[in-house]
Amino acid sequence: MLSFTYIAKLVIIYFGIPCFIAGIIGGLFNIMVFFSLHTFRHNSCAFYLTIMSIFNMAQMITGLLPRIMTTGLNIDWTQTSLFYCKFKVFSLQLTATMSSTCLSLATIDQYLATCTYPRWQRWCHIKIAHRLISLFTVFWFLEQIPTLIYSNHSISTVTMNVTCKITNQFFEKFNLYFHRIFLWYSLPILVNFLFGILAYRNIHQLVYRTVPLVRRELDKQLTIMVFVQVIWNFIVIIPSLIIGILILHGNPNKDPIIALEMQSAHAINSCLFYLYFAVRKNFLR
Repeated sequence: MLSFTYIAKLVIIYFGIPCFIAGIIGGLFNIMVFFSLHTFRHNSCAFYLTIMSIFNMAQMITGLLPRIMTTGLNIDWTQTSLFYCKFKVFSLQLTATMSSTCLSLATIDQYLATCTYPRWQRWCHIKIAHRLISLFTVFWFLEQIPTLIYSNHSISTVTMNVTCKITNQFFEKFNLYFHRIFLWYSLPILVNFLFGILAYRNIHQLVYRTVPLVRRELDKQLTIMVFVQVIWNFIVIIPSLIIGILILHGNPNKDPIIALEMQSAHAINSCLFYLYFAVRKNFLR
């Protein structure tokens, strides 16, 4: 148990810190590319990916950085500040939900853009993308307000230390089932995998259509970027889904050994999840 925890600490320090730095640089690089090229500035899918890059960087700051400080350096800011405790849970869930929403919108957008029906292609408009992002941002912000209310300090029955958690039992179950199991894991896997496959199939049919070469290459590039993101998310979300189900139904917090093993496994899997943020900039080149 101690060796597994020690390995997780080493992974966070020697892998998580470089991943965090490279992820922030990669996110800034993506934003610069999408805003600097005229072709991308007026493309709805590129707009979704740009907003996703912004929320991904915010997610690294609110998710990976505290993980580095807690697991790697034994510094937990949520224990000393109730405000940070509430802000961390709220911002992490908001950024994760918006990032997942942007990826789903980008996947659906590429499917519609590569369809043969012009009326479906008309939904891939930059003004519609602006409205959808504004609508989802406001909706998820309001939907996450209870997280600010019910996130509080609590004394752990396992370690007897101050922890930051949702103290309302009803909302805690709602948060686990709806936000984590459904919104973060199940729904994105289904939507992204389905529309990703359909968009990838449409791309292979573009060679048989009368489509301008620039438009064809742009659709291919954006579809490949989205499809790679979908595949990577599928790989890293499945372990998180399994860990979440085990925590939900097995209640490992009653056993301190299992609790530490679950936390260590979750820390290692978090690094794998944020790894894509660090290497994603290479696909744009």
